[in-house]
Amino acid sequence: MPLLEDTQRKLAAFQAKVRDVASTTFPYPEAEAALRVIEDKVQERLDSLTRLSGSSSRETVVESCRTAVQIIPIYLPIVGFCLRSKNINNPLEAYWPLLRLSRQLAGEGCQLILSSEWQFSPYTYLQVPYLTDYVLIGLPASESSNALLLPLAGHELGHTLWAKEKCSNTYRPHVYAKVIDLFLARWDDFQQYETSLKEEEFEGSLLGLKYYQAPIDWALRQLEEVFCDVIGLRLFGAAYLHAFAYFLAPGDPAARSRHYPHLAQRAQYLALAAAKFKVSLPTSFVDQFEEENAGNQGLDSFQIAIADEACSQLVADVIAQVNRLGEDRSLPDPSGEEVETVVENFRLLVPARSPTSASQVLNAGWKAHARTDLWSEYEQIQDDRDRVLNELILKSLEALEVSARRDG
Repeated sequence: MPLLEDTQRKLAAFQAKVRDVASTTFPYPEAEAALRVIEDKVQERLDSLTRLSGSSSRETVVESCRTAVQIIPIYLPIVGFCLRSKNINNPLEAYWPLLRLSRQLAGEGCQLILSSEWQFSPYTYLQVPYLTDYVLIGLPASESSNALLLPLAGHELGHTLWAKEKCSNTYRPHVYAKVIDLFLARWDDFQQYETSLKEEEFEGSLLGLKYYQAPIDWALRQLEEVFCDVIGLRLFGAAYLHAFAYFLAPGDPAARSRHYPHLAQRAQYLALAAAKFKVSLPTSFVDQFEEENAGNQGLDSFQIAIADEACSQLVADVIAQVNRLGEDRSLPDPSGEEVETVVENFRLLVPARSPTSASQVLNAGWKAHARTDLWSEYEQIQDDRDRVLNELILKSLEALEVSARRDG
């Protein structure tokens, strides 16, 4: 049957590509290990097709082929991601400190792959089948060598922790209650869009569910993004705020997503968390962000406002939870203390001599970057200032890993 043969050819071609990529040299073993898992899963699909016999019905063959070939769109992006992880433009010196931080946050079984993405946004692949212990973090290719943006990996690690801690299950009942209360509190406004429902019939009715299910889902997604921002702040302190502003400010007023709070609102939530963690806000941090407008009107706008407010009412709980998680996992202090020593090392054009954490190094990097007089006495460096500072940061992260291995 041509369908069966064509499906086998497609799977064999994909498996050959996986093997080809896996046979190359990687700077760390996690990428090759992930590729071997994918290769094995493709072989399982090929074996399942081999077991079909000439007496198998057309329906059985069609369904088997459909199921088997689904593995390709799931894993092909991961194969490309692994291939890009070996690019020399990636900050390979940062890999081991980030891996240690990932394991401190998500458990010793955590496997990290750090790569680049051809979209202008940090990205993580979540809950990939059979690779659930892997954290795959991609930085935008145009910025993948910029060590100052490494704190943004903290946000992506937050998604892994959100899933590991089953936070959706924890917060969904609270989000549900907030959304229902907000609908009832704004009932007169809601009746512009639905007049057949009575207040006492709203919760639990199929018609009511039609209106409040989407805001519940949006608010929960927004809350996850807030959680991830706060994790990034807890891990990297002010360095996360600087990287956040560099990457996202001022925002696109027309690009608001229902799954994120307003960008200006995210900045305000970060300011609240910074006060809790005793992290100093960069100058005019919140003012750098413009309010976004999704362009929605009518019922859609009403529902988004409900989701936004439900999320806002639970932000304090998220900040408190992240604070507890940080204490439970003995995460480094994000307040930025003991950074000036590293800044002085950088001023002397040497890497950090005895770095204690990636957060310390990256905060020192941002402090040095902000100094307008940095290396002003070295005229030959001025045109290459950012590259030199970047190298010092990466060498310092490398020194951090050497110290960690030496100390056992």
